[in-house]
Formats: sequence, C-alpha cells, structure tokens
Amino acid sequence: MIDALRARITGAWRVLIGAVATEAISFSTARGHIAEARTVIDGRFELEKLAGRGGMATVWRAHDLETGATVAVKLLAGGDDEDLCRFALEADLLESLAHPGVAGYVARGETDDGAPYLAMEWLEGEDLGQRLRRGRLTVDEAVALVAAVSETLAVAHRRGVVHRDIKPGNVFCERGAARPRLLDFGVARADSAPAATMAGIPVGTPGYMAPEQIRGERTLDARADVFALGCVLYECLTGVRPFARKDVVGVLLEALHSEPELVSDVPAALEELVHRMLSKRAEERPADAGAVARELRALPRAARYGCRYLQLLRLRAAELAAADVAA
Repeated sequence: MIDALRARITGAWRVLIGAVATEAISFSTARGHIAEARTVIDGRFELEKLAGRGGMATVWRAHDLETGATVAVKLLAGGDDEDLCRFALEADLLESLAHPGVAGYVARGETDDGAPYLAMEWLEGEDLGQRLRRGRLTVDEAVALVAAVSETLAVAHRRGVVHRDIKPGNVFCERGAARPRLLDFGVARADSAPAATMAGIPVGTPGYMAPEQIRGERTLDARADVFALGCVLYECLTGVRPFARKDVVGVLLEALHSEPELVSDVPAALEELVHRMLSKRAEERPADAGAVARELRALPRAARYGCRYLQLLRLRAAELAAADVAA
C-alpha cells in the first residue's frame, strides 16, 4: 500500500515538474522578455537589482520615478494562461487586502513586451527561514509571531481566500517592525475566482502541505493553511521541520502518515494546539486562521492557571470570538 502511494505521489509530482518546465520554455520562446538593471518598466519603475527568482517570476528592487520610493517589482518570467491567471489573482488580492500584515500594493501593469508586473512596498529585513537558521525561537516569540501571521491570514480567509503556500520563506520579519508580513499570494485560490490548477496536481511546498493538498483535492479550504501554520509553529518551537526527510516523496509520505513530537519544554496547551493543527483530518483542525490566532492569544492567561489548560483555553478563545463579533 505504501509503495503504491509512493508511486502515485511520485507520478503526480513528475507531471507537475514537467508542466512547469514546459511552461517556462514556451514563455521564453513566445515572449522573449529578459529584464535587466536600468530597464524602466511602464515608464515608472527603474529596475536596480535582482532581489529574488522563483519558478515563474523574478523580483527586483526598483526606483519609483513617480514618488522617489524604493519598491519591489515582481515580473512574470514564464508560464501560460494558468500562470497569467494566478499572477492577476495575486495582484487583485494584494490590492484588495490593504492590510499592515502584507506588503503594500503600489501598482500593476505590463512591460513593453507584454509581460505583467506587480509593484509592491519594498521591505528590509529577513524571512523567517533565514531567522530560523540561527536557531529556534522562544515559546513566547513563536506564539507571538504565529499569532500575528494568523491574524493577517484570517483577513484572507474571511474573504474566501486560501494562501496554499504558508512557509517560513513567505513570512518576512521586517527590520525595526513588530509585526511580521505574510508574502507571496502567487498560488492562492479564491472562492470567487476560477480554478487555475489542473485537477489532481498538488500545489504548494513539500513539508508544509496538508494531506488533502498533497492528494491534489480540489475542495481545499482554510484548514489547509492551518496545517501549514502548524508546520511553521512547530519549526519555530523546535528549530526543525516536522516532516524533514531528504527526498521530496519521503517528506510527502511523512506528512500523510507520521505524527511529529514536540520538545519537552513546550507548554501542554500549546502542544495540544500544534497537534490539532497538524491533524491528518481537516475536520479535527481549528476552522481557520482566526481560530488559531484566538487560541494562541489566549495561551498566556491559560498558562498562569497551571493545569493542562484545555477547557480554559477553549473558553477564552470563545470569549475572544464573541468579542470580535460584537465589535
């Protein structure tokens, strides 16, 4: 049974990798757009330095000739209609969210060669993955950070948006700022938008994908993001990933079947919450990021009463939910 499952997962990921390679080749041939420093995009944004490169896009530090500000410009660097749809959805989401927990929207448009771009606020600092390479966070730091990310993600969840790629690399710790930023809605899915992924093809990052996401199910909801948040919280608390095999298929199989254990110095209530967030069954996880944030914010009060906390924790979370509704 395990061998059959391994073959099925391997096949799905080979299809995905092959599709990405084909899309990159077709884009290069059809459009031939190559960005370089000093290029001025849309008569407004002068590219200064390549800041990052992904499978389908590049991110540049740029100078906004209109305002004088430093901005980030994301250029679609490959793909087909599916990727164009995702890019447009990301721009729509960023423009509509207008939340301090995400990068600020600046502008969108097309280059002279017809490649879409998205201009965003430039952020100075490091992503959470870089921070974790120096060691795990304290319990208080981990709870505060993941609670803040959850509160930001809750805004998207209330609008029917599933991020689908929550991971340390997409959480940015801005220099001098208390609130982390949630980045990269490039593979997000919105209830109001048509699906932009082939049926049965998993989308996300191995090691942070929920079991239903790995299986390529089309009915993903906010609880898939809750699983990923659980992976991030686990990594913040322990300094290691919950599913850390060296090969991709092994990581995916671990996420489907294994139950990671937390370190002994994690409070019992927090351990219980992490285990629920990492449940293989979506219905056993907190309903959405808002529920996760409320439980995390309730943890300090529960801990002071010194028991296994569960009943008090859930009572406090219910009180906070009622207060949010009343407000």
